[in-house]
Amino acid sequence: MRLEQKKGLLEVVRLFYELHQEVKKNVQRKNEAAATDLLIQCQQRGEELGNAIEAILGEGTESVSLLEEYCEHVYELSTQIRYINAAMCRGQLDQSIRKVEESLKALACEKPRLLFLPYKASMWTSFESIYQCAAADPGCQASVVPIPYYEIGEALREPMMRYEGDQLPADVPVISWQDYRLEEERPDIIFIHNPYDDGNNLTSVHPYYYSSNLKKYTQCLVYSPYFTFSGYTKGKSDGHYMTKGVLNADKVIVQSEFAKKIYESYGHPSEKLVALGSPKMDAVVKGISRPVEMPEEWKEKLSEKTVFLLNTHLSYFPSGSQYVGHYGFDFAQRYHDQLMKAILDKPEYGLIWRPHPLLSTMLEARFPQCLAYVQDLEKRIEEADNCVIDRSGDYRAAFSCSDALITTYSSLINEYMATGKPIMVFQTKPTDEGGERSPVDLRTCYFLFKKDGGMPFGKFLAMVARGEDPKKEERMQMLHKKAFANLDGTAGEKIYAYLKDYVTNI
Repeated sequence: MRLEQKKGLLEVVRLFYELHQEVKKNVQRKNEAAATDLLIQCQQRGEELGNAIEAILGEGTESVSLLEEYCEHVYELSTQIRYINAAMCRGQLDQSIRKVEESLKALACEKPRLLFLPYKASMWTSFESIYQCAAADPGCQASVVPIPYYEIGEALREPMMRYEGDQLPADVPVISWQDYRLEEERPDIIFIHNPYDDGNNLTSVHPYYYSSNLKKYTQCLVYSPYFTFSGYTKGKSDGHYMTKGVLNADKVIVQSEFAKKIYESYGHPSEKLVALGSPKMDAVVKGISRPVEMPEEWKEKLSEKTVFLLNTHLSYFPSGSQYVGHYGFDFAQRYHDQLMKAILDKPEYGLIWRPHPLLSTMLEARFPQCLAYVQDLEKRIEEADNCVIDRSGDYRAAFSCSDALITTYSSLINEYMATGKPIMVFQTKPTDEGGERSPVDLRTCYFLFKKDGGMPFGKFLAMVARGEDPKKEERMQMLHKKAFANLDGTAGEKIYAYLKDYVTNI
C-alpha cells in the first residue's frame, strides 16, 4: 500500500466521526427520520470504504471484517432509533469505527517516495545533503529527475531548451524526465529549487513543472532555495518571499530563525517554514573538511600563488551601463578594470573568475551595449598567465583553491563566509540599520570604497597575502549565531528527518 493510499483511507474514516455527531444531534431532537437517514449513509459509506480497501489490498483483510461488523452495528441501531440514548449511540458508533481506523493505521506501507527536480546543475547543492540522506536510507525511495529549461529573451527568435542532467555529480543516478510520469508515480515529497513558474524573464522550466501543477501530484511540495538570503529591505526584497513557488509550497526550507521571521511578516504560517539551515551551506562545510584538489588545467597558472575568486552578480554590468549618466562613468567597467590592473601579470597573485552562467545570454538578449566589454574581459582573463575562468556547475573547486573572495553583492558571499576566508565587496557598505535587519550582516566583510572605511584592491590583496583577516572572528560569530542554523554540515540531515516524519505522520 502506498502511503498516499493509506492516508486517503484514513481521511475517509474521519468523515464517519462527523456523521456520528450528526446522528447524535438528531436523536437528541427526536428527529427519527433524519437520524435513520444518516445511519443509512454510514452503512453505505462503510460498504464503499470496504470496496476501496479490497481494491487496494484484496479480499480477506481485518479492516474489511471490522467494517462489516460496523455496518451490522449501524443496522441494529437504526432498528432501535426510537429507544436509544443519543450519547450512547454516538459512543458505540465511534468505538466500532475506531477499530477500523486502528487496523488501517497498523498496515505496513511502501517506502516514502521522494522526488528531486533540479534544473540547473550549479544549483544541485540546494538539494545535495538532503538527497544524500534519503539515498542512504533503506526506508526511503529517492529519485532524481533533472528537468529541461528554456533560455528566453527578446533577442532570441525562440526559447532555447537546455538540459543539464549530465552535469550532475557522477554518483547521482538520474531518471530521464521523459520516462517519469508524475500522474503515475505521485511521489510523497517533491523538491524544487526553481520558485518562479512563469515569473522569470531569463529562464523557465516547462509549465508541466510549475509549482502550481506539481502540487496536484504530491502530499508535500518542498521549496529549497537555490540561493541564501543576505540583505533585506522591505519593498525591495518582497519578490524573494512571495514567488509562486513559495506560495504553492507546503514546506519552505529556511536558513535561520531570523529569516523565518521575515517570511512570517509576509503572512506565511510558521508551520510552513522549516528553519533548520541551508543544504547549500552543508556543501561548503563538507568541502572545508575535504578540500578539492586544484584542477589540472589551473595548476600552471595558479600554483604557489595567493588566489582570489572573482564573483560578479548578473545585474552588475547592466546597472553600470544604465547609470553612466548619473555617475559620469560605467562603474562596473571601472572597478573590474581596477581589479585587473591590480592582479594581471602579478606573479604573486592568481585569479579565478566565475561569470554567472546566464550572463552572456542576458546581455545578448537585453543589454547588448555591455556585451563587447564582457567579451573583452573574458579574453584578457583567458590570455593572462595568472588567471582562469571557471564555467563549471560546481563552485567548490573555486572555493577550495582560492584564498579570498572579491565580489559584488550576491548570495555566494554567504556560502563563502563559511570557509572562514576574507571577503571584499566592491559595492556600498550596508548602513548599521541595514546590517541589523538583514539575515546576514555584510558589514563583517571588507569594502572597496574609502567612504565606507574601505581599502583599494591592492591593499586588500596584500593583506590576504600576509595571511591577515582582522574581521574574521566577528564574521564567524555572526554567521553561526544569526545567519544560519546547523552550520556544522547537518542541515540536510535534520531537514530530511523532519520531512520524512512529517509526510509519514501528516
